[in-house]
Amino acid sequence: MYINFPIFSTNYSFRNFTRIFVCVWGLFFGTLSAAPVITMSMPDVAETLGGEGEIAFAREILRSAFERIGYTLDVVTLPTERSLKMAENGMVDGELLRTQFIEKEYPALLRVPEHIMEYEFVVFFRKGTDIVNNWSALEGSSVGVVIGMKFLEQMIPENAWPIAVKNHNILFQLLDNNRADYIVFARAIGLEYLRENNIHNVAVSDQNLAELPVYTYLNKRHTNLVPRLAQALQEIKQDGSYIKIKSDFTNYPLPKFDRDSTIPVETTR
Repeated sequence: MYINFPIFSTNYSFRNFTRIFVCVWGLFFGTLSAAPVITMSMPDVAETLGGEGEIAFAREILRSAFERIGYTLDVVTLPTERSLKMAENGMVDGELLRTQFIEKEYPALLRVPEHIMEYEFVVFFRKGTDIVNNWSALEGSSVGVVIGMKFLEQMIPENAWPIAVKNHNILFQLLDNNRADYIVFARAIGLEYLRENNIHNVAVSDQNLAELPVYTYLNKRHTNLVPRLAQALQEIKQDGSYIKIKSDFTNYPLPKFDRDSTIPVETTR
């Protein structure tokens, strides 16, 4: 008894066999050669913002940097505190954008020593409220902050009444509903949120409370990637790529140091 397998049948052309072989070969080796994915978390402040803000700008810088060291960047958005805890516990590969104030509480997160940009932190308040331009002026007032923004949690005066909320949507609702005298948040992201949501009764302080460099953090299991990613970020600043990416995001106010014509490059530590 003979079994006639179609692939070896004289009725099955060699050309068809060749096509199948090439497809299978391409799928197999294409999978092997695909760049590994690195998943970074970030606060869900980005969820309601458009694609033209500083969050999108930072993501593109980091996407390019990871690509240079052979990785594909994937970003997940989570509530601010949960994002940090998942990165600390290794449930994701790292935290996309944070300030150095997280380092004491989250020692498993390693800072990539090349900052992406700077955040300008300011006070937002209802129009008609007294303008506040320094931390001490917040004393005796109710002040809204987002849970997990460690720097702000530490800087609110002791005799102020802090109101911690889980995201920026609720944060701005505090002002709208007269449940807080002031809120403290990043200038560029806050202004973009007001613009996206057509909010006109909220003003911003004339001066910054603080200007902080923002870094990306990798979980300690990726220790070997820290200097490589730092080097890639340096190269992006040096070869003109940073300026090129910046030019694609001209519809929003870049942080102060990014508006300078010369991009500072840090020494890898």
